[in-house]
Amino acid sequence: MPFPANNTSFSKADFVYQQIQQEILSGELVPGDRLVLDRLARKYGVSAVPVREAIRRLEAQNLVDFTRNVGAVVTAVSQEDLLASFETLAVIEAYVTGISVQRLSDSEISEAEQLNEQMREVVKRNFSSQKFSELNARFHRLLASRCTNPRLAMHLQQEWDHHAIQRFSNHGYNLEWCVRSVAEHDEILKLIREREASHKIEAYCRAHNLRVIKQVNLQNSLES
Repeated sequence: MPFPANNTSFSKADFVYQQIQQEILSGELVPGDRLVLDRLARKYGVSAVPVREAIRRLEAQNLVDFTRNVGAVVTAVSQEDLLASFETLAVIEAYVTGISVQRLSDSEISEAEQLNEQMREVVKRNFSSQKFSELNARFHRLLASRCTNPRLAMHLQQEWDHHAIQRFSNHGYNLEWCVRSVAEHDEILKLIREREASHKIEAYCRAHNLRVIKQVNLQNSLES
């Protein structure tokens, strides 16, 4: 999609940044894919300058790695990156969720329950790690969507964006963990429905994410 000729609402660098970011987060660009300046400039109908600026911004978000004499590539997710991401989410996402869910409407809680039911169907029928991960991301984003602290929301969004690349790497969720995750989501939803205190929901959500770290470590030990 080239830069709109009659655009006045955003810069060329903003446009290119948004386009590449979306392609990374949607999986159209996968870890290891090269981002060639001239090719991207032609694709978006701009010069190399806004493309270079956009790539620098994506690098700051840990979505892109830039190496001299090699160029920019979509960030690959290592096991260490994955564990660090879950540790960060265990702290930030758990706290944000604890304060956000107090403001969720009944319809939003019902939507979260429907997402968890869809995850249950995925693990019962045609299991797909990527499909489960997409639904899981929507579930947790919804629970945290009522955060009123913009700085917390910004940091959480950045971590989610980095974490999203994991869906298109080799570090997918296994079936056993997904089954357990759905059951733990049931417990989170029960706490929300019962309007439990923020600190109780935060503590359970933190434990939920930390259990993923144990699962990844176990998987690593089995593969080594």
